[in-house]
Amino acid sequence: MTTRRRQSGFTLTELMIGMVIGLLLLAGILEILLGNRESFQVQQQQAALQQNARVVSYFLDTIVAHAGYYPDTFLDTERVFRNGGDPLRGEDGNFDEVTIRFQSDGALNDCGGGLVDEDVISTNRFYVSDTDDDGNATLLCQRSLQQADGSAVKRADGSTVGDSFLPLIENVSALSIRYGMDTDEDGSVDRYGDAASVKAVSDFDRVHSVHIQVVLASEGEVLTTARDANEDPQFKQTLFDDDLELPSDRRQRVLVDRVIALKNRLP
Repeated sequence: MTTRRRQSGFTLTELMIGMVIGLLLLAGILEILLGNRESFQVQQQQAALQQNARVVSYFLDTIVAHAGYYPDTFLDTERVFRNGGDPLRGEDGNFDEVTIRFQSDGALNDCGGGLVDEDVISTNRFYVSDTDDDGNATLLCQRSLQQADGSAVKRADGSTVGDSFLPLIENVSALSIRYGMDTDEDGSVDRYGDAASVKAVSDFDRVHSVHIQVVLASEGEVLTTARDANEDPQFKQTLFDDDLELPSDRRQRVLVDRVIALKNRLP
C-alpha cells in the first residue's frame, strides 16, 4: 500500500504578507536613496555657491586693485590715460557698476583671464545684466583694449581686437559699491560714498579704496523652508545699512564683502 506525502508550502495569506513586508522594505530603501540624492544635490549647490563667491572675490581683488597702474613711473596719470577715460569710474543704479583702466607691463591679468600685452591699456567694466523672474542676474565684464596712443590693438593676422563681453558669475541678487575718498588730501580715506557722492565732492581722482558688496544666490532651492525677510529677521539682508528686498524662496544666499585698496593711489 502506497502512502501519499502531503506537500507543504505557503498559503495565499502568507504570500500576501510576505509581499507587503517586501514592499515596505523597498519603500524604505528608496526613501533613503532619494534622501541621499537630495542631500548630495544640496551639497553640490552649496559648494558651487561658495566657489562663485571665491571667483567674484578673485576678479574684484585682482582687477580693481590695478586701477591707474602704468609701468613708466616717469609719466603722469593724465598723460598715460589721456585716451578713453579715467583709470576709475563708477555709476549708481539698481546694480552699481565700476570701470577700471590700467596699462600693462606684460605681467598683469584682466577680466579676460589672460595676460595683457606690454604697454596695452585694458579697460574693464563690471556690470550686471537685467534680472530674471527670480530677481537674479549675471555679473559681466566688458573688456576693451587699446594702445597707449589710443590706436586699436591688432592680432597677428592684422585684424582688430574688439570689445569682449564676458559673463563671470550667474545668480547675482545685488551689487553695491562705495568709494573711499580722501577729501582733505592728507593721504588717507576720510569718508565713503556712492558714485554720485564722489562726483559731487571730488570726482574719482581722490578715491583711494573701493568697498564692494555682492549678494549671490544658489542655483536651486536648498533651504528646508522658504525664507521671508518680512516675517523672519534672520533672513534680512542689508547692503551698506540699506535693507535688500529678496524674494521669498528656499534659495541660499551669501554676501561677498570686499574692501580693495587702490595701490596706485596710496601715498
